[in-house]
Amino acid sequence: MSGWNEVRAAYRLFAEEEVTHSELIKPHTAATKAIAKNSSGSVVLFIQDTSELDYTSARNIEGLGHIGDGKGRGIMLHNCLAVVPVPGNPEILGLAGQIPWVRSSDSQNRQIENISQELVRSESEGEIWSQMVEAIGEAPESDSIWVSVGDRGSDIFSYIRRVIALRWHCLLRVTLKIV
Repeated sequence: MSGWNEVRAAYRLFAEEEVTHSELIKPHTAATKAIAKNSSGSVVLFIQDTSELDYTSARNIEGLGHIGDGKGRGIMLHNCLAVVPVPGNPEILGLAGQIPWVRSSDSQNRQIENISQELVRSESEGEIWSQMVEAIGEAPESDSIWVSVGDRGSDIFSYIRRVIALRWHCLLRVTLKIV
């Protein structure tokens, strides 16, 4: 934006009730899902992960949750990128979904847990993986294969069961601790 008039116009746009995160990304995610559905004969990877948006230094923002070691404040942003894994040159289809959420403030006062303890305890954190797959929808009945790819945070039985019910495949990165 080159001037104050453009900045004021942007603020007016973002102040409208109809202008929400989900409405702003809807055209892109819908186009990505349509491309994925038309990827006949291909494997489509839906790579999910959560990022932390750190607003710790912005003291005047309300409604933030804890992030990181519990001392930071911010928003969690769960993303899903659709990719066709072409050897040597993967084809990025686009963002298939994005879910912003905030950790509840009641868990902010608990001592820091490891991620598996927190995911088992917290419905919202563990269920975000299922919510994403459900938002994208059922895999097409074509010869393409949809695979939800997640890290150890997605190692949740209810999520795996939901993925299978929607005719997806699932790839999880889990850790094995040998004692």
